[in-house]
Order: sequence, then C-alpha cells, then structure tokens
Amino acid sequence: MKLRAHHIYCVPFLKMNLSERGQDFVQVENKIRQTMCKESGEPVEVVWGVDELCQVCPLCRGNRCHSPNGDEEEVRKLDSIILKELGVSVGTALTVNEWRKIIKQKSPPDFCNRCRVRSFCCVGSDEAV
Repeated sequence: MKLRAHHIYCVPFLKMNLSERGQDFVQVENKIRQTMCKESGEPVEVVWGVDELCQVCPLCRGNRCHSPNGDEEEVRKLDSIILKELGVSVGTALTVNEWRKIIKQKSPPDFCNRCRVRSFCCVGSDEAV
C-alpha cells in the first residue's frame, strides 16, 4: 500500500462520515483504516502527492487535491509536518506494525492542536492504532 503521510497517520483516528465522496472513496478509506488498525506485517510506503485514496476522491482532479478545506499545497504542507514529527521521509516503507509503533510513540503530535477536524478525531485514545 502506498499512502500520503496524513492518510497513514490520520485515517485510523478519524470518526467522520465522508460518504458524500462516493462508495469507492468509502471503501478505500475503510481498507486503509482496517489495515492500519490491525497487527500486520504488510508494508506501507509514504508517497508524495496523489495516493490510493486520492485516486478515488472526487475532490482530486488532475492529480491535485481541490478540497475547499485545503488544496494540494495545504495538503503537502500537512504531509511535510507529519513526516517531520514522525521522523520519517517520503519513500519510507515500514510494516503496519512499525507504523503503529511510531504513531503510538509520537501521539498526539503538535500538528494535531491546529487540525481543522480535531473534533472528529480520537488521537490519543485507545480507539485506534
């Protein structure tokens, strides 16, 4: 699986309904959540730019995020912050178990205090990862 940093970190903690983005989006989002929330040796690689979830998102056009909540530049800034706070870089491929360990050790990182969807997030609880 190849994912953006914020999808690796944030999707397991988010408790929001994004069904308006379509069934394909919901299915891929659920796949990411289920993968990242279970013990697994499956590899997950950090990518820069559009990933598996973006590809099925109706807000992604021309390989760029066009979300009113944060366009591609904003998303890339968020990904950079997450990478820095987790101490990894683009291209890093770790198993799900290794990601879970890093995320647990570093949660909640400073960027969570500025997050727009914090009210829909369970970071720091035992509900995810």
